Amino acid sequence: MDDFVDEKYRSHVNRILSDGKTAGDLKCYLSATLIMRYLERIADHSAYIGESVVYIITGQRSPRK
Repeated sequence: MDDFVDEKYRSHVNRILSDGKTAGDLKCYLSATLIMRYLERIADHSAYIGESVVYIITGQRSPRK
């Protein structure tokens, strides 16, 4: 799931950089980018929590990507 969210964030940022939008759209794009960034960080933390739970239960670490 974390990889999916990371890819969506990257594609959103790339789309904004490639589009030539007006200054009026800038506020909306900035807000959307910040929201996407926060969601990406939430996904990172969720993956870490999941890995920690697996380690606590099994004693085995999952390989990092």
